[in-house]
Amino acid sequence: MANSKEFTAPPPEPPPVDAKTAKGGKATGKAEAPAAAKAVAMQSAAADAVAAPAVPLPAHLAAGAAGRGFVVDGFPATAEQAMLLEKSLTGLDTAAEQALVEQASMVVPPPLDALPQLQRPLRSGLDAVIVLGCDDESLAVKRALGRRLDPVTGRIYHLDFDPPPSSTPGLSERLVEVSGPENDTTQVPQRLASYAAAAGALSEWLSRFSTLQRPLDGSASVHEVLIGASDVVSGILVAKGAAHAAQTAAEAAQRARESAEKVNHVLLIAAQHIMS
Repeated sequence: MANSKEFTAPPPEPPPVDAKTAKGGKATGKAEAPAAAKAVAMQSAAADAVAAPAVPLPAHLAAGAAGRGFVVDGFPATAEQAMLLEKSLTGLDTAAEQALVEQASMVVPPPLDALPQLQRPLRSGLDAVIVLGCDDESLAVKRALGRRLDPVTGRIYHLDFDPPPSSTPGLSERLVEVSGPENDTTQVPQRLASYAAAAGALSEWLSRFSTLQRPLDGSASVHEVLIGASDVVSGILVAKGAAHAAQTAAEAAQRARESAEKVNHVLLIAAQHIMS
């Protein structure tokens, strides 16, 4: 997305990996196993929520929330992280709303419209959450463990799904294994299990925001995954462009009406002077 920033937010716990994931890399087109939710986000209007102090946003996200937009990769990975992110963006605090309802007097109950409607459709500060899924755990593990780094260019390849070109002399020989927990043979199964344990609650939270959650088949090729993600982003940008155009047209029509009213007022005064 134009003028967007990318921010990778390390979760406070070991980040889970989706047993259902095959990730198409952004610029590099690499594949990896984590299937934590991906958020493609620009600022949207705040939901009708109980006012609560927002959690401070990192500078990257704060700039995006100010209007430039941002992309968050691999976060949120749990429902708790998603709730905190939403609170930071819009002030939405469902826990505070629940507490307010529970504390309402049973003797003299307040009017229903004075309390938060807990089951109302929610509006997110995010535009979409792209979730990559893969039912084949062995494929997710294979994608996680097959990545190789070119230390000269920084390009990451995958031995099976995005192999290095044979036409570049010495490239294959200088590739090194990508280090990190997401590429560790012993940690990947644990991360898959961790994701599976958190995925249900995360999906349930995201489903409260109507069309926010956008699932993609992570077992498809990198190219197909990238096309799917691109279609989601393109749809968002088209919708935003149409909404902006409609708002601009409405404002122009309002200005035209106001100008016509002023002209009519001047003509009326002139007519009164002529008649007097």
